[in-house]
Amino acid sequence: MATLLKLNLRDGSRLDIAVERGWFVDPDLVRIDGEIDLGGYVAIGGLVDAHAHFGADGVRSMIDSPPEDDLAALRARATAQLEAGVLTVADKGGKTDEHLALLAEPLTDVPNLHMAGAMMASPGGYYPNFGLKVEPQDLSTAVADRCATPASWVKIVGDWPRREVGVLENFDGATLARAVEVAHAAGRKVAIHTMGRDAPSSAVAAGVDSVEHGLFLTEADLETLGARGGHWVPTVVAMEYTMNSLRAGSTGARVIGEGLENVARLLPLAEEAGVVLLTGTDLAVAHGEVAREAVRLVEYGLSSRRAFEAITRRSAFDAVTGLVPGMAADLVLVGADPVDHIETLLHAKGVLRNGRWVKRP
Repeated sequence: MATLLKLNLRDGSRLDIAVERGWFVDPDLVRIDGEIDLGGYVAIGGLVDAHAHFGADGVRSMIDSPPEDDLAALRARATAQLEAGVLTVADKGGKTDEHLALLAEPLTDVPNLHMAGAMMASPGGYYPNFGLKVEPQDLSTAVADRCATPASWVKIVGDWPRREVGVLENFDGATLARAVEVAHAAGRKVAIHTMGRDAPSSAVAAGVDSVEHGLFLTEADLETLGARGGHWVPTVVAMEYTMNSLRAGSTGARVIGEGLENVARLLPLAEEAGVVLLTGTDLAVAHGEVAREAVRLVEYGLSSRRAFEAITRRSAFDAVTGLVPGMAADLVLVGADPVDHIETLLHAKGVLRNGRWVKRP
């Protein structure tokens, strides 16, 4: 037996669709034993956080805390994502592999997960005692080891500031290219952290699948990345958080500010180049608050339609989703059309995950 949902879609049309055993089904093909009229809301397919870290609650706790919290804390963060309507999350790495335990959780209790394990950086190329420290000549071997974990992504820290020197690349382009080749041969994708001027172009040329932050990407980089349908997760809220945590007028704050100006210039060009632009939190805000990134992207000059696409493009990670028969019964209810009112995504009114109401309207 199935429950009939009467939905209102973004374009103003109505949709009657049934839910049975966690799946959307054609209401004409099943026995209906209940009906819920949700026409007072707008139904969408769910939000995406393409740069999360389940291993912590914030930047400071990520750096200072023990390797990772227990499973109960990981579950609580996954629940926070679900309750906010975030149904697909890409965790872009942690101190260790402990957060990968979420991959064994029931699908109704966590978002669709696409995860990297422990991050990799060269010695001195990231926070001390965080992730794996890998000599450049050993990167390909380390990536091969990473591919033996359940993670579907590999996370490499591409650059990092050194005192009195500035931001330096952790690995050269040839080293990155070999590492990417190893990951791809094992069926894994590669995400790279980059906030400096040199690493973005090297990483894009090396074939990475996703650029995280990418403050100094160029138009040529976008063309190359877009040609292969690569991802860009600018995390502007997180970058502003980092900039504001530095001393005003410092070199670091100035560089990030210049990078954010470059991001604002490139955002309208990214989609035209074929780049898959995505929203991500990166611990600058609480788990589940990725809608704040979409709102900020609009303030940076991205159209609300493209910001909506960036936060709902679950297809960037999940092969099949949608409000159609045969798909998992996932949906989020909001108060208005987000393309007209992007801020409505900040407050999910109802969340259905694999046929279970995580948040009842």
